[in-house]
Amino acid sequence: MHRALRSAVSYVPSTSLIAARELRDLPSRVRNRPHEADFVALRSWRHRSPTVIDVGANRGQSIRSLRCVLDAPLIHSCEPNPFLVDHLRAAYDGDSHVVVHPVGLGAAPGSLELFIPRYGHTVYDTRASLSSAEAEAFLTDASFLAFRPARGGIERVDAKISTLDALGVDADLVKVDVEGMDDQVVAGGREMIAGCRPAFIIEFPRPDTVALLAESGYATYTFDPAAGRLVRGAAATLNTFFLTDDHLPEFDPGSIE
Repeated sequence: MHRALRSAVSYVPSTSLIAARELRDLPSRVRNRPHEADFVALRSWRHRSPTVIDVGANRGQSIRSLRCVLDAPLIHSCEPNPFLVDHLRAAYDGDSHVVVHPVGLGAAPGSLELFIPRYGHTVYDTRASLSSAEAEAFLTDASFLAFRPARGGIERVDAKISTLDALGVDADLVKVDVEGMDDQVVAGGREMIAGCRPAFIIEFPRPDTVALLAESGYATYTFDPAAGRLVRGAAATLNTFFLTDDHLPEFDPGSIE
């Protein structure tokens, strides 16, 4: 179904699919459910109004999900894709609890090319990556019905890169979804991690990321939706939580195994 829809949409002139994706998310928004079930684990976190750094904000899915499970989080959203930055700024204009930073985060400040896949008339801005290989991997017959390579291409945009340390935010929680660059994000936050000791939620963390955070006393946890609790050391299917022993008393009794 998704392959057929993507192929059909590619013949319709449009600069973005954000509106269509927002419509697709409407049922979960009406039911006040997070876009990913793992976020439900934060309902057991007693820190109800934390400062959160949202690395890889995309179109704002995590902003909405964090607001579903926390009372009044202050969210610093980092997004290097100019298409998505414009969308986020329009969506949260005047909202004092969301700060949009038009940057990607890495191991050191600078700039990099952002690679955005295009198929036919449609630019897949939410599939942008700092890795050309990651962007190109989307342009296959696994994503599109009757895929024709000649209709695909990669748009290139200059992206400003900062670091967790340079951001200057004392975070309680850092959420990272950056398509395989999470080790670079963590490497650029050593001072902040040592000073703030935030909890982390990282999508498909690289082994280097696990090792870097283990050096700072973090263990891995996975949310078990059936049991409704975090389980130490279990293999994650999507998001992995990284917590220190000091974080454990901040969660409701019985919510961590």
